[in-house]
Amino acid sequence: GVYHGIINLSQLRSSFIKCIALNGTISFVHDNLGIPENVFRGTLENVTEASLVKFYRRMCADRDVLSRFMENRPLRKISEVKKELECIYKRRNGGSTPEVFYTDVIISTNDRIFPPAHQHSSWQGNDITTIATGHFPFYNFATWEDLVEVGERDGHHRINC
Repeated sequence: GVYHGIINLSQLRSSFIKCIALNGTISFVHDNLGIPENVFRGTLENVTEASLVKFYRRMCADRDVLSRFMENRPLRKISEVKKELECIYKRRNGGSTPEVFYTDVIISTNDRIFPPAHQHSSWQGNDITTIATGHFPFYNFATWEDLVEVGERDGHHRINC
């Protein structure tokens, strides 16, 4: 994700031609610039197989996307998911964040994981491309290049998927 990209890839920035922030912010857990803390904490405290499926439903734009995603869903243990969420929550206010290196920002208008308004607030001053889909937009593009080039091709305007 966007937050983990900054934490883990900032030293490799010179290796990239383009870095896209897609449906996320550098403030992973934040009441105005990320996932609201009470929502994240509620997710963390109630991680079950059923709640994970509910998360996937919120992540996908519609039933067709969800059905396709579920056929290819990550096969992770609930304990692994919970541990990852705990680590994210512990890091939310800790340490300095490396310099932002994203060259492009894409925000899905129907994102039900990171509120679009929070993303827009987080990326003020940046060129933003909006796409009319959910948090998981990948099935709306035939190739990775189509997604990577969406902002250039459409001049940073809203596109419908």
